[in-house]
Amino acid sequence: MASRKPLVPRNREIGRESGKPAKKERYRFALLSKAALVEQVNMILGQMDASMPRISITEEDLTNPTAFKINQVYYACFVEVFGVSPDLSTQPSFMVDHPELMEEFSAKIQFFRLMKKLMENCAVPDFRLEDIVNPALTSFCTPTSWSRAYLRTIQPPVLHSQLPTIAILNFIKFHVHMAREGQELEEVMGQQLSELATATHRNAELKQKLGSMQRQKQEEREHEEELEMIIAEQEDLIQRRKEQEVTLRQHLQDVEEQLQKETQKKRLVKLQQEVEEIKSGTQDSDRLKRMWESLATRAQHIPNHVLKGLDEDMEALTMKTNKASDLESHFTEAIEEKIARQKQTLKEVSSKNQNLVRHLKFVAKEAHEVAYDDQKMLSSQSSKSELERDVYQLQTQVHSLQVSEELFARKMDTVKEKLEMMRTQHEERCQEAQTEIDSLVLAVQSYVEKCNMTSVALTP
Repeated sequence: MASRKPLVPRNREIGRESGKPAKKERYRFALLSKAALVEQVNMILGQMDASMPRISITEEDLTNPTAFKINQVYYACFVEVFGVSPDLSTQPSFMVDHPELMEEFSAKIQFFRLMKKLMENCAVPDFRLEDIVNPALTSFCTPTSWSRAYLRTIQPPVLHSQLPTIAILNFIKFHVHMAREGQELEEVMGQQLSELATATHRNAELKQKLGSMQRQKQEEREHEEELEMIIAEQEDLIQRRKEQEVTLRQHLQDVEEQLQKETQKKRLVKLQQEVEEIKSGTQDSDRLKRMWESLATRAQHIPNHVLKGLDEDMEALTMKTNKASDLESHFTEAIEEKIARQKQTLKEVSSKNQNLVRHLKFVAKEAHEVAYDDQKMLSSQSSKSELERDVYQLQTQVHSLQVSEELFARKMDTVKEKLEMMRTQHEERCQEAQTEIDSLVLAVQSYVEKCNMTSVALTP
């Protein structure tokens, strides 16, 4: 039976086998003292399920590690990170020719596949199957990225077997820190989404209010057009009333002038008639007086028979005088009646004049009312200007709110882009991990096939 190929210690420097100058690398996590490491590992072991065996480790277990305790530590760390036991984790199965020969070893391979992926994410890329099967081997104690000389300079000294556990603990801290940051980001995102919903609701209310104001402005514009039409009609009416007023004033002036002329003519005719009548009456009286004086003078020398004839003549003259008096009285009554008729005519003309004056006052009142309507229209135009100023101020406020909403939306877009970038990076890392797991499965299958071929070759 051929001897098994000895395990080769892992190189601590890159490029040694190729003959190139070595390039040193170191792990990217902080180291812990033995006491701190024992304390944190025992705390994780104390949180294990009751169905698992209760164990604890000491500094001696770290100095001289055993497969049982180290695997229990790995098991507890795996549960702490993923929240499930490795037995319940879903892993792709692999086929072997003789599974009954690999029954005991397959569980360790499954556990190693899970721990390999975990250790790579914990910045320990050189984790091997020997670290689970026999952690005390030299290969486990010589990671490629640490030199013996460097590890001896660390105070207190750190054993190579402690590095995977320290890496997992650092990863757990990192996991808790990132989970806390993720929760904070979710809270911030929830708050920003709530603010976005509030701003959206406010924007909808403002848009509705703006639409209502625009409709109101449209109605006011239509009402303004109607008022402008009414104002134009009233201005035309005022212009016509002014023209009518000018015409009526001119007509009234003409009527007054004509009435004044007629009155003056009638007065002049009446005065002339009175003068003629007075002249006529005066002449008759003077003539009669002279005739009476002449007769009285003559009567002193006239005989009785002549006087008797004169008395008869006198009676006839008296009768004639009485008749003339009656005619004068009748003429006077006719003149008084004519004067009364002239007074009635003058009274009617005066009444017409008063009616015309009242009509002019009514026209002036209507003109005043039209001017008052013009004043009201001017005041309504002033109130309309104030309303337009209020609408402009409200539109300015709406515009400022829209600008702030756009700034907030851009801020939310930036946050969403960052979250999307983080999600994309996480998916890429998951894809890379899956690719590495697949390559590891292929390597294990190749290793199992070689073992089978070796077993077949050694079989007699």
